[in-house]
Amino acid sequence: MGAARDGSPGSDAPAPLAVRFTATEITGLRHQVARLAAAHGLRGDRLDDFVFAVYEILTNAVRHGGGSGSLRL
Repeated sequence: MGAARDGSPGSDAPAPLAVRFTATEITGLRHQVARLAAAHGLRGDRLDDFVFAVYEILTNAVRHGGGSGSLRL
Protein backbone atom coordinates (compact mmCIF):
# COMPACT_ATOMS: atom_id res chain seq x y z
CA MET A 1 0.00 0.00 0.00
CA GLY A 2 1.44 3.38 -1.03
CA ALA A 3 0.69 6.67 0.61
CA ALA A 4 -1.38 9.24 -1.22
CA ARG A 5 0.66 11.80 -3.14
CA ASP A 6 -1.85 14.63 -2.82
CA GLY A 7 -0.35 16.54 0.12
CA SER A 8 -3.03 15.29 2.49
CA PRO A 9 -2.15 14.27 6.05
CA GLY A 10 -0.24 11.03 6.06
CA SER A 11 1.03 11.61 2.54
CA ASP A 12 4.73 11.27 1.76
CA ALA A 13 4.56 14.36 -0.48
CA PRO A 14 5.35 17.81 0.89
CA ALA A 15 2.55 20.21 1.72
CA PRO A 16 1.42 22.58 -1.02
CA LEU A 17 2.95 26.04 -1.26
CA ALA A 18 0.90 29.14 -0.52
CA VAL A 19 3.18 32.16 -0.11
CA ARG A 20 3.54 35.86 -0.81
CA PHE A 21 6.92 36.88 -2.20
CA THR A 22 9.12 39.75 -3.33
CA ALA A 23 12.10 39.79 -5.68
CA THR A 24 14.53 38.83 -2.91
CA GLU A 25 12.67 35.57 -2.29
CA ILE A 26 12.35 34.31 -5.87
CA THR A 27 15.49 32.15 -5.91
CA GLY A 28 14.57 30.30 -2.72
CA LEU A 29 11.01 29.92 -3.93
CA ARG A 30 12.26 28.46 -7.20
CA HIS A 31 14.11 25.77 -5.23
CA GLN A 32 10.97 25.03 -3.19
CA VAL A 33 8.94 24.69 -6.39
CA ALA A 34 11.53 22.27 -7.80
CA ARG A 35 11.45 20.10 -4.67
CA LEU A 36 7.66 20.06 -4.59
CA ALA A 37 7.33 19.22 -8.28
CA ALA A 38 9.92 16.46 -7.98
CA ALA A 39 8.13 15.04 -4.95
CA HIS A 40 4.98 14.84 -7.07
CA GLY A 41 6.73 12.90 -9.83
CA LEU A 42 8.11 15.40 -12.33
CA ARG A 43 11.54 14.43 -13.62
CA GLY A 44 14.09 15.46 -16.23
CA ASP A 45 13.08 17.95 -18.91
CA ARG A 46 9.49 18.15 -17.67
CA LEU A 47 10.70 19.18 -14.22
CA ASP A 48 13.11 21.73 -15.67
CA ASP A 49 10.44 23.17 -17.98
CA PHE A 50 7.88 23.41 -15.17
CA VAL A 51 10.29 25.11 -12.78
CA PHE A 52 11.39 27.54 -15.50
CA ALA A 53 7.77 28.40 -16.35
CA VAL A 54 6.93 29.06 -12.69
CA TYR A 55 10.11 31.13 -12.34
CA GLU A 56 9.05 33.27 -15.30
CA ILE A 57 5.63 33.79 -13.71
CA LEU A 58 7.26 34.79 -10.41
CA THR A 59 9.56 37.32 -12.04
CA ASN A 60 6.75 38.75 -14.15
CA ALA A 61 4.55 39.11 -11.08
CA VAL A 62 7.26 41.15 -9.35
CA ARG A 63 8.18 43.16 -12.44
CA HIS A 64 4.65 43.97 -13.57
CA GLY A 65 2.65 43.55 -10.36
CA GLY A 66 4.06 46.21 -8.11
CA GLY A 67 7.07 44.43 -6.62
CA SER A 68 5.43 41.40 -5.03
CA GLY A 69 3.20 38.47 -5.80
CA SER A 70 1.65 35.36 -4.37
CA LEU A 71 2.02 31.73 -5.35
CA ARG A 72 -0.28 28.87 -4.57
CA LEU A 73 0.90 25.52 -5.87
